Amino acid sequence: MKKNPAASIKVLIVEDHPTFRMGLAALIESQPDMTVTAQYSSGEEVLAAYQPGLASVVLMDLRLPGIGGVETIIGLQARDPAVRVIVLTTYEVDEDVFRAMQSGAKSYLLKDMSTEEIAGTIRSVHRGGTEIPPRIAERLAVRAQRQDVTAREREVLQLLVRGRSNKA
Repeated sequence: MKKNPAASIKVLIVEDHPTFRMGLAALIESQPDMTVTAQYSSGEEVLAAYQPGLASVVLMDLRLPGIGGVETIIGLQARDPAVRVIVLTTYEVDEDVFRAMQSGAKSYLLKDMSTEEIAGTIRSVHRGGTEIPPRIAERLAVRAQRQDVTAREREVLQLLVRGRSNKA
């Protein structure tokens, strides 16, 4: 399959498990409109090497050795506000989901999702969308009911639960 590098979605992977990282890279490279631009196994590595424009979408594990995923997302957003982060993890702990989305992630996917769902989410987030699976959206809605969340944050989370995009 021939790719047009100029038209490809540039994807960066931050995952500390080599086998899973290789699988993600193979999935992305099998897509005609996607290219893996870099792979890192820790937050420190990606923050040391990242330059604006290296990727348009970052697939980020939350549980990384050293600097965690949330802190890494914040660091990437500070360097390149245009980069869009998709959290990809095995954990669906409410506070992890909330902190990841609050730090600037555009999607939160579980590692047991299908390859079609992962590829579709990359495309959607690249276009500016926010993709949150229903079971994760429900958890966010419950978390939003807590008192330490502002009324505006609750309103935004409710709209996300209903499938609205960040722009909307």
